[in-house]
Amino acid sequence: MLPEKQEVKELTDKEKIQQTKEILKKNFSFKEHPDTLIKQLDEMMIKRKDNPKVDPDKLDNLYLQVTMALGMDTHLPVIHAVHTEYRPLAIELTNSLLKEFNVQTTSEKALVHTIVTSYVRVMVLSRQLTDTLRLGTTTPNLNGFYTAVSKDLDRAHRQLTSAFTLLRDIQSPSLNINIKTNNAFVAQNQQLNNTPYENNNP
Repeated sequence: MLPEKQEVKELTDKEKIQQTKEILKKNFSFKEHPDTLIKQLDEMMIKRKDNPKVDPDKLDNLYLQVTMALGMDTHLPVIHAVHTEYRPLAIELTNSLLKEFNVQTTSEKALVHTIVTSYVRVMVLSRQLTDTLRLGTTTPNLNGFYTAVSKDLDRAHRQLTSAFTLLRDIQSPSLNINIKTNNAFVAQNQQLNNTPYENNNP
């Protein structure tokens, strides 16, 4: 006796498209994808053990790409974003801020990177203004340069302050208050009591 025919659910066109999307998202890769780069680097490192003649430039380039892909932890984007002489300061400041704010999330790391690059820009622009003022002379070109640098310095300082403020706001616990009243004024550090008001007047 033949087994009963099993019912096979026919997928709708919409379900088929969604299924294909999920397969593509799971398996799709390209040469700049971090997973692809890490796999290539791992294979090249293994190959290098048996063949020391592996192209060192290609290996260094691949290593740089992987380091950049992991930039949130390696801080390579910060290094590339600042002047060479300020790079040691940038790395030290990055590590100090990560520790000071006990940074855990990717968004917080991105803000720390923004803070560091903005701070270095403030230092560089301040130095340029100082060097210009030390000349002790003024010309139309110098005045134009001074004006442009001053604007950039103000912009960098605003970015620095804004990033610091946002990082503190993200890490600050939210204040949840449920007040049933038509008018309520809550000041900072003000204490709210649930004790019902007692009128002691005779």
